[in-house]
Amino acid sequence: MLELVGRWEQLQSQLAVEARPSPERAARIALYKLVATARSGSPTAAIAAGRALHQSHADALDEPSWSVVDYWIGDALVALGKPEKARARLLRAYQSSSDAALCSDAARLIASTYAAAQDRTATEEWLGHALQRAGSDAYRVARIEMERAHFYIFVGELDAARQIFVQVSAAAKRRGDLVTASGASTDLARCALANCDFEAARSGFEEAIGFDRALGNGAKEAFDLIHLGQALLWSGNMQAAAPPLEKGLAIAKELGNAALAAEAQVHLGLAVAFTRDPELGRTMCEDGYRGAVRSEQREVEIAADLHSLRIALLRQDRAAIAAGIERCGAHEHHLTPLVYRRAFADLQQRARNFLSAETTSQRQAAVEQV
Repeated sequence: MLELVGRWEQLQSQLAVEARPSPERAARIALYKLVATARSGSPTAAIAAGRALHQSHADALDEPSWSVVDYWIGDALVALGKPEKARARLLRAYQSSSDAALCSDAARLIASTYAAAQDRTATEEWLGHALQRAGSDAYRVARIEMERAHFYIFVGELDAARQIFVQVSAAAKRRGDLVTASGASTDLARCALANCDFEAARSGFEEAIGFDRALGNGAKEAFDLIHLGQALLWSGNMQAAAPPLEKGLAIAKELGNAALAAEAQVHLGLAVAFTRDPELGRTMCEDGYRGAVRSEQREVEIAADLHSLRIALLRQDRAAIAAGIERCGAHEHHLTPLVYRRAFADLQQRARNFLSAETTSQRQAAVEQV
């Protein structure tokens, strides 16, 4: 679609002014460009396309078209890690559009921002709105149920999440919907990761990456690479974790996906700290943490604090260790995935051993166990 729009723009620019398409036709093409750009997975380019559309074609767009603009700008703002601005745009699309499918998608995206922040009440409210507008649309119902299951992963309800993903995957395969089936495979791997089944998680993400490349889905490939890196990281294979995290980070940055880049930085920071440079790793992890806070990704914030405590032990920084215990402890009610509960219990004990150690050898023993 982007290639077709580009060719159209090139051709019409060569016409005499009086022979060029009407303002309404030009506005419609600009709208197609925005939608195609957003679907390509590049949020920064989508924002630029939306800005150009507003500057050059604002007077020629009708109300339904503005709802489409609001939806895709909202979608881009989610990826850029700006949930409050995204919700405002998506809410406007939801309230102004008469297109039930667009309203359902907008409500689902709003729910996804609240799910990332672990706000259960708002998540369930907006998933309910999305489901109501979806009606009998099997594709949209499947995506809504997958979003519900994503939230279940965040809060540690893995059995409920797995059941949804298995059902969605089977139904998608029957319909020949490979995109949804691929997404369900990724999410089953996420369940395995949360439950400390690292080998199953690694295998699942590697399989998903193959689907991503076949489908040409760069944003999802970045997501799966970053989560493959996490599976290797949590299993203790720091050296092997770095390459997929670096590649995922590079793709996320190229696409302008700030939320995904923040997650990659957090986990790559730990790998770098243990394989190359503890100070550089600490800085990367902290940069990722700030990005996660801005984009309201509570799960990534938790991971960042756990990794920062681990790096503080590696660096034998008493002040950072004490602060790290306190920061991780503040997350205790949200440490629902087993992988986080185990990591916190282990790090908390080692940190206390280090702080209470009376000899250098005792402190070194606590560090070597990290």
